[in-house]
Amino acid sequence: TVDVWTSASIDIRTSASKAITEQRDEIDATIEHTVHNTRLTGAYRYSTEPDYESHGGTLGLELDLADRSTTLGATLLGSFDAVGRVGDPAFSRGTRLFGARASIAQVLDRDTLVQAIYEIGQQQGYLSSPYRFVGIGSADGSCRGAVTHCVPETNPEARLKHALVARGRRALGKRSSVGAGYRFYIDDWDLISHTADADIAWLPLRDLSLALRYRFYWQGAAAHYRA
Repeated sequence: TVDVWTSASIDIRTSASKAITEQRDEIDATIEHTVHNTRLTGAYRYSTEPDYESHGGTLGLELDLADRSTTLGATLLGSFDAVGRVGDPAFSRGTRLFGARASIAQVLDRDTLVQAIYEIGQQQGYLSSPYRFVGIGSADGSCRGAVTHCVPETNPEARLKHALVARGRRALGKRSSVGAGYRFYIDDWDLISHTADADIAWLPLRDLSLALRYRFYWQGAAAHYRA
């Protein structure tokens, strides 16, 4: 996978950065093995870009029950990343993530499917942005204009995250369906978020799908934030 993006800004408010071009390369490898009603999966991902390098992997297990009307899943995941900063070859910070996910999918009838997911993750290391700076003494917190000091953003070096997800989908005949989902997130930075989405999908042709989707997101503030 090659991802190239241009005319982007790192942080227009605090850094007043100019347009840049960057390329990210990624390699993904997955192996899956099925034994009767059990699926075992393993995956590895490596990605690199000028200011970030990441190694990540997952181990997963899925079990089909009740004539495949119920599916239980469990996943372990981890990643080890190195954070850099463009223009500063001496800057290098490490961050790692360990997590787990449990899920259940249930067929209610021939037209309805529901799913519930719980996720937990523990991040440690450098959890700030290498491009965000705070101007002490400036009117708006940026490092432009008259400032007493310009210091890097500082976040805690540990973060425990929890998320609960509920999803459902129902067919409306043979060519259309509706779906909805909700995600609740909380962590030990006292940050809480709510995400809700809904969509309607239509199959005008056998090989063509059209969908209209709406997504709403709301997030509170972290406890350690100060203006």
